[in-house]
Amino acid sequence: MQNNIAKYSSYQFIGIICTILALSVLLITSPSAYDLFSQEDHLFEYGTAVALFAAGIFLIRGIRSKIKSSDVSIIVKGIILLVGVVFMVAAGEEISWGQRIFGLTTPEELMKINDQNELNFHNINKKFYDRLLNRLTILFTIVSAALMLFKVDKLFEIKMPSITTICAFITLSFYYQFNELKLEFVHAHYIAILLLIIAMLRNKTYKHFTIITVTILMTIGIMYFNNYFSANFPSHNNSANEYREALFGIAVAFYAYEIMRTFQDSKS
Repeated sequence: MQNNIAKYSSYQFIGIICTILALSVLLITSPSAYDLFSQEDHLFEYGTAVALFAAGIFLIRGIRSKIKSSDVSIIVKGIILLVGVVFMVAAGEEISWGQRIFGLTTPEELMKINDQNELNFHNINKKFYDRLLNRLTILFTIVSAALMLFKVDKLFEIKMPSITTICAFITLSFYYQFNELKLEFVHAHYIAILLLIIAMLRNKTYKHFTIITVTILMTIGIMYFNNYFSANFPSHNNSANEYREALFGIAVAFYAYEIMRTFQDSKS
């Protein structure tokens, strides 16, 4: 069971790296296609929605298997259920609740305050939600790395992410346009990387050296590559954000699946 979970975790990390490399090639060879795939009603937007919805389903199914169990508190069950619902709502928000699929119109009151005149709420203040997501991701990677330092495998019966999952979240978080190279809030992820290095040395888990090294090289490479080819990005400066959200959805879905499998495996 644990071997299978570790395998899935490795798949997500490799998949995210391969996706970023493919996007980099596309940015150089066909900036127009790079822009197209990130637009509304295209592959990555629907992929993000599917991944987020799947993450919600996985969490709800996982906690359902523990609903009668006393080893998970009612508070933790409620939190996991709430997070699962939040991910499903986020999936609906991502595709504007099927507005363009079903030909729905945006209410006039919402249209006045929505930046894109869409049937959703996150575009009322998209910068706020983007920053909130980025800050929570940073908090997630730092706390997870700190817990790994002290060999905490579970917290309140919730499986802590593996090093490949942590590194996947760190790597994808750096997928910005980087019009200029300067100190950004995203660089706080290097605190998590430092904690992972300390954990590797303290716990003598030297097998983690490769994945930590790859993560460092990927984050640095993304920054300098995207800065060097910043002129190739679309003028609206939103494509990189859309791709980062899609990568986030993939990582969340994989981790939610790990949590579900762990809960089901320990079902009592």
